[in-house]
Amino acid sequence: MVSRIDAPAADRSRNSDVHVAPVSDETDVARHLSAPALEAGPPVPSADPGTTEPPVGTAAGPTTTSGAAPGPLRTPRLPRPAAPRILRRLRREPTDAYNPLDYDPRIDSRERERVRIRRIAIVTVSALVLMGLAIVGARSTSPLDRLDLSDLRAATTLTTEQGRDLRAGLPITLAADQTEHIALAFQDMAALSVEQIAAVGDRTGTTPAIADAIQLVGHPMVDTGDTRLPATIDDLLTASATVPAVPAPGLPSIDIPRFDDYGALAAILARGTTGLRTGTDVDRGLIAGAASIALAAAATTELGSDTPYRRLLPAEVTGTIGAMLDVTSDDLTAVHDAVVGTNMPAFYERDASMLALLSHDWADRHDSMRNLIGWVGGDYRTPLAGQTANALAHLIADRHDAFVRFRPDAGPTAALDPRVARSVAETLRPYLSALAGDRRTPTSDIVMFTGSEQYANFLAVLGAQPDARRVLNNALIDATESLAGDFGTNPYTPVTANGTIIGRLTTAMYRGTQLAAERYDGRDEPVSFDDVAALVESDIGQRASGRTADLFIAQGLLYSRPELALEPTLAAHLRPGQRNQLSWEQVDVIGFAMQRWARANGVPFDQFTAGIVDGRQPGLWSSTGGR
Repeated sequence: MVSRIDAPAADRSRNSDVHVAPVSDETDVARHLSAPALEAGPPVPSADPGTTEPPVGTAAGPTTTSGAAPGPLRTPRLPRPAAPRILRRLRREPTDAYNPLDYDPRIDSRERERVRIRRIAIVTVSALVLMGLAIVGARSTSPLDRLDLSDLRAATTLTTEQGRDLRAGLPITLAADQTEHIALAFQDMAALSVEQIAAVGDRTGTTPAIADAIQLVGHPMVDTGDTRLPATIDDLLTASATVPAVPAPGLPSIDIPRFDDYGALAAILARGTTGLRTGTDVDRGLIAGAASIALAAAATTELGSDTPYRRLLPAEVTGTIGAMLDVTSDDLTAVHDAVVGTNMPAFYERDASMLALLSHDWADRHDSMRNLIGWVGGDYRTPLAGQTANALAHLIADRHDAFVRFRPDAGPTAALDPRVARSVAETLRPYLSALAGDRRTPTSDIVMFTGSEQYANFLAVLGAQPDARRVLNNALIDATESLAGDFGTNPYTPVTANGTIIGRLTTAMYRGTQLAAERYDGRDEPVSFDDVAALVESDIGQRASGRTADLFIAQGLLYSRPELALEPTLAAHLRPGQRNQLSWEQVDVIGFAMQRWARANGVPFDQFTAGIVDGRQPGLWSSTGGR
């Protein structure tokens, strides 16, 4: 055993404040510390309480307490050392004087271990605190924090002339100080994830300015010098959102590694200036990313995300896709490019992407799809809207087989969400007659269908949903009535075109209704014409009688040939110069009387009727169109 006296100086210095009892001289010290005395230990009590027996290994015999014969020297009981504070609390022992001969190496070993662990803990906590302070300090001095809010806003604010040119599709150039501020901000974003960028923007109040900076740098018509988008954002917009997952039982089969970043980017851009969304590559990339997620959702319900890893629920997948489309719906040029399939990222495939978005299970987010394409119906006079409508209609007609969803319990069903189908029907309503060859539509960007079967396939996809079918059938009858009235108003130029288009529209309407019932209602046999007529009549009422053309021709003739009102049979029903609202009971009387009068007065009514018959013929359509 090593005594405290022989311990290293460092250990003795730790207890320098502990009192040690003095020893008389060197001889006493040598005697007290002799090996036999230290190894012998304390005396062992004997059976006789008046005597003591020496420890095993001593030569002396028993001695009495009176001291008749000197026995072996006993080790002096020096004061015990004062326990460290932590040991005093644990052992609940009072502080005594230190006794080096009472030293227990086991206690010292435990104490050393506690001290070592405490030092490691202190160093670890200190290091973490210093790292946190360094991060906070770095962020507090980052360019995003140093920039004054007004400076960053000024850097992304366009002049009146720049805004006008950008909306007109003309190139603009930002000033040097503007690009410098944006480049400084993007340089600081380089090491941050999109979620971190969103957090910095919220903390500094610069989110709207950050959104505008992203749109400006990502706009092909804006010259920002050498400034580029941060890599974390650029990667989201130029690469597919999904990657194949490592095959494993019970794990998702497709991963969306940066799923949360897509939602964060959409949240940032939603707070930007709407006027800057004019054909930006940012919006194109966001639509393409939403489509790639929709494609993955169509392929499997087993989707996962790596940051952090988790299984994605259908509701959060749909919510993120909807948020991405909500932001881009204001960018009409980007929507046009996505539907037409031009100027999009390399990974974007038009047919598959649009089919995935249209047939996605939107649940309560169907408004996102309606907002994305709804403007096409309102701006039907513009080339941008016409080209978008034409591409959408032909996509549905040509890929009609992709909109059939097979379910074991229900057989073939329509893949389109009912509300999405209705939105598409309302969007394309102004273009229905142009798709049959009517050239009265202001836009020349509509390419008519090749024949009644292609038109019927288009109508069947949308008409599989009753609400959408009702919209389409009423729109088709509106178009035929408009064409009939136009013939009555201008009966000589040309004489057959309007009748031909009426024949095409009515034939496509009935055939489309029939195909929808056969393909999506799970019927094993063809639907009879009587059943189809009943469905059409349920949608459009009395207008399904087919006599509305005569009625509107007669109303049109009141303008081109006012003398029609002098016909005795018609005099009671028509007044010159006015478009009368005629009752259905009068339709047959007026129709026959108008035909007799038209033939007698040189109106080419028979040619118009022949055009209707020609339009109802199956096969490919010619290029004949209405005025």
